[in-house]
Amino acid sequence: FKIASSIRNDDKTKSHFLGGIVRLAAHDFMDYDRRDEDNPMGMDGCYDVNHPSNDGLETIWCRNCALRLLYEKKYSGLSRADFWVASANAVIRQTSV
Repeated sequence: FKIASSIRNDDKTKSHFLGGIVRLAAHDFMDYDRRDEDNPMGMDGCYDVNHPSNDGLETIWCRNCALRLLYEKKYSGLSRADFWVASANAVIRQTSV
């Protein structure tokens, strides 16, 4: 399974997809609250699809989205949170000059 063949080859689509991967990982860990002993949140492989700051992420992680299909076919042995961080790291490494 190759992600490159599953997204349109134009700058806007690529930017949305690659930036979305970084946002997905970031929005997963940004809700961490060390003071909340019962539910500290943080990296749990979940995000709130109804929160306005997460708009657009539903096109990055959905049932038939390329990133999720890659996870299910090749990387399901990792936690979803770890996969998101590893994917974001790969995007940053590949797009940095």
